Amino acid sequence: LEFRRVLFRSDNGTGLAFSDLAAAPDGRLFATAGDADPLFQAALYTLNKSTGAATLFRRLGNGDDGESIAYNPNDGKLYHASGQNENRLAPPPLNFVFEKIDISDPNRPPENIQLSGPAIDEATTILHIPGTENFLWPDLNFAGHATTGSRLMRVTQTGQVALLGLMDHVAMGLAFYPPAAGCSYSLTPVGQTFGPAGGTGTLAVTAPTGCAWTARSNAS
Repeated sequence: LEFRRVLFRSDNGTGLAFSDLAAAPDGRLFATAGDADPLFQAALYTLNKSTGAATLFRRLGNGDDGESIAYNPNDGKLYHASGQNENRLAPPPLNFVFEKIDISDPNRPPENIQLSGPAIDEATTILHIPGTENFLWPDLNFAGHATTGSRLMRVTQTGQVALLGLMDHVAMGLAFYPPAAGCSYSLTPVGQTFGPAGGTGTLAVTAPTGCAWTARSNAS
C-alpha cells in the first residue's frame, strides 16, 4: 500500500491505514486496508463512526496491490477490486480480481467476477452508478503508458468492461454531487377524459432537475 493510497488512519492504536470506504444502508461503514495492514495483509473492517475504532469483518486474500470497495444496492453486496495489471493484459492476470462480498455473512467466501472487454488496470477507486448495474473505475496510470492520467472505465456487476474516456490526472476518488436522489414524476391533473369526438387538454409534468421525460401518444 503506497502512502498516496492511504485515505485515513484508524484512531484505535492499531496503526491501520485504510484505502477506501463504503457505506451500507444499515448504517455500517466498511473500510479496506491493503498489504501494509499490520494485522492482516489486505482485510475488510467495519468502523465505529463515533470513535474510529476498527473491527475486522473478514480477510481479503485475493488480488495484490490496491484495494477499492463499493456497495451495490441492486444486490446488497460489497464489490471489491484489487491487483495490478500494469502491462494491461486482457484478460488480466490471476492476481487481479474483481469480486463481490456478502456483508450479511463474513464467513462466506467472496464470489469472483470474470472481467471481459478492454484491458483494465489497477483501480484507484470504484463507484457505483445509482439506478444502474454499473461501476465507474478510474485506473492507475503506470509509468510508460501514453496517457498522463487515469482511463475512466465502466464495469458492470457481471464484469463487462468499457472505456468511457481519458482523464488529465490520476483520479484517487470519485463522488456524485449533488447525491443522486432518483427521479420521480407528478402529473397535474392526474388524468383527463374525452368523449368519442376527442378534444384538447393540458397536463403539467413536474420532475427533479436532470430527470428527462417525453410525451407519447397511443392514439391510432
